[in-house]
Amino acid sequence: MSLFSELKRRNVFRVATAYIIVAWLLTEVLATLMPMFGVPEWVGKAVVIVVAVTFVPVIIFAWAFEMTPEGIKREKDVDRGVSITSQTGKKLDYVTIIAVVLGVAFLAWSKSGMDVSTRDLEVTETSGAPSVAVLPFVNMSGNADNEYFSDGLTETLLHMLAQVPEIKVAARTSSFAFKGQQQDIRKIALALGVAHVLEGSVQRSGDKIRVTAQLIRADDGFHVWSSIYDRTLNDIFVIQDEIATDVGHSLTTSLLGEKPIEIKGIGTDDVVAYDLYLQALAQRAIGSYGALRNAEEFLKQALLLDSGFLDAKRDLAQIYVQQQSTGLLNQDEAFADAAELLEQVLSARTDDIASKALLITVESFQAENAGAYMAMVDAAAQLQVIADQAPNDVDLKRTLYQVLNNVGRLDEALQVVEQALLIDPMNAEVHYSLGNIHMRLKNFEAARVAFSRSLELSPNQPNIYGKLSDIDIAEGDGVGAVQNILETMRIDPKDNEIAAMLASYLYRLGLVEDGDYYRDRALLISPNSPTARMAVLEGYNARGDRSASDKLARRMVADDIDERHGSYFEAVYTVLRNAIASEDVEDGLAFVSRYQPGFNDPTSNEISFKVRFAQEGAFAAWDAAFGRATTSKMADEYWRVLLESGIVASEFPTTYMEVLALRGEVDEAIQFTLDEVLTRPVTDAIWWREIFDLPFMSAVTEDPRVRAGLQQWNEDAIQLRQDLRPILDGASGK
Repeated sequence: MSLFSELKRRNVFRVATAYIIVAWLLTEVLATLMPMFGVPEWVGKAVVIVVAVTFVPVIIFAWAFEMTPEGIKREKDVDRGVSITSQTGKKLDYVTIIAVVLGVAFLAWSKSGMDVSTRDLEVTETSGAPSVAVLPFVNMSGNADNEYFSDGLTETLLHMLAQVPEIKVAARTSSFAFKGQQQDIRKIALALGVAHVLEGSVQRSGDKIRVTAQLIRADDGFHVWSSIYDRTLNDIFVIQDEIATDVGHSLTTSLLGEKPIEIKGIGTDDVVAYDLYLQALAQRAIGSYGALRNAEEFLKQALLLDSGFLDAKRDLAQIYVQQQSTGLLNQDEAFADAAELLEQVLSARTDDIASKALLITVESFQAENAGAYMAMVDAAAQLQVIADQAPNDVDLKRTLYQVLNNVGRLDEALQVVEQALLIDPMNAEVHYSLGNIHMRLKNFEAARVAFSRSLELSPNQPNIYGKLSDIDIAEGDGVGAVQNILETMRIDPKDNEIAAMLASYLYRLGLVEDGDYYRDRALLISPNSPTARMAVLEGYNARGDRSASDKLARRMVADDIDERHGSYFEAVYTVLRNAIASEDVEDGLAFVSRYQPGFNDPTSNEISFKVRFAQEGAFAAWDAAFGRATTSKMADEYWRVLLESGIVASEFPTTYMEVLALRGEVDEAIQFTLDEVLTRPVTDAIWWREIFDLPFMSAVTEDPRVRAGLQQWNEDAIQLRQDLRPILDGASGK
């Protein structure tokens, strides 16, 4: 028998054909699917090498061995009369045919998914704009410290794609809600309201990076486009441009033909500055005291490397605004620095509406602090115009919400927040804003739901627990309130204000030694912060040390401390209360007026907003110095100006109670006290009890119903102290 005939009989040709077809199918599948899962390219190359190297051994094996009913045997040991090579050959033919069919089908599938065609895109997008969600790129570097880089690349791509008006891009926060979750692409797309999903991975080793990206059509899972980029870190900007341009082109081809897509990346060519910028974004997303300081430092370092890095300047301005809101920076300093940076950005990039909106907000705060109380109202109108220009910009809506909230237009603020949620339903900050509005509207259950949802989307937010504590206080759950405050301190141990505020609360409740414990903690973190100094002042007041409290309160007034959680108010109030007690009220009023000219004029436009609030603490001093008739008019003017500036009256019930008492409208004052003040739980009222000791309140407190309400507060306070004992002992390690 010839060699050819023997090769044919032993199925060597069939084995070779089947092997080649199956190997081809395997490599095609790997080449298509590996980018989806971020598999390194060397894996595919290794498979090809193994397939090639093992081909010859497989052929030798087919020649030397034969399949028999008893298993594999050497060919020379098989009786030709019982050989089943013909049956084995038919099976190999079936394998080859199946492999060919599968290969053809796979090629058709991959071509329809990988090649952009008008027909494909029209399936989901002929009825509206192309839409895409950019999921957080997976960090494949094997080093968690590189997480900020993959997240930063994702944010940059989001920023770039959002510049194409023809494309609807899911908001960053909603996309990032799916980070680390292995969910079906169709479910993610449905939740985000998009037809396509861009996902990928990043591997970074030194200055070498590999980025894989794939654009997936959500309804059927087809790949519209995918690519692998092996570059050095210096090419990161080129990679971003290529990905964003390719995706933008793929999504808009069906609607716009071959219209060129113009996309701008983050405005720097300095790789190190960009890397620092990404680290700053990661820290800003955390939002704690320490993280905000870190973000500031990273952005400053980036600007030292590239002073024209406008995005870094704008974000640094935002950091300053956030820092003042948390007490990290003095308001005047923070707003001045932020305004300067924003003006620099706008002088170079006049169409930056985000910077324009933030500058309007900052300038309105500056004007309000200087006494121009209508500045915030004007800012709301300007921001509404800007927000209308970019209806899908959630950050602009949040900026507008904040101003509307500040001027007391709560229904409008609620509407803006609800609009933002329609655009970005998984934005933890928007749910946080929703909770704030519901709190101010006294919808405590709705507020708790919103805050809880925010916490689900962004676990370990310290501010959320502070808000939940505020709800507990409003609802009379003193134990829950303290537990939430303690949780806030655990998450953000560098926040001195939380410890100081807890100390003040405990002092007011009569738990002096416990107050000392948290006062000392606040002093260790930031001894000169307004809230830490207020905690020390509250400690003196709780012990009845009038000399020490007067000395400290006067220093705080002279230092013109920021109004952080009542710090400035408490300083002014203590100075004037001590002056009344020592029968030298004129000296007390003269001292405050020396540092705050216009303090004794409720209609003055020359005093800051914090001084305006502190004027309420002067009612008793004005009464003693100027007489009841004059003080009544002054209190009326004070209340009128507050309402005109957007204050929500229901949030200041004791103020109106005092105004009624000073007017001499005793019956009205008593009824209002019974209906609106004494109905509040003691947890909410510990700041108010001493108001009833003021001389002009005597006609109100003589009413037996009011006395009974005050007695109930005292009894509730005793019970609350007992309930808190095990919680506080456990927290302090007693």
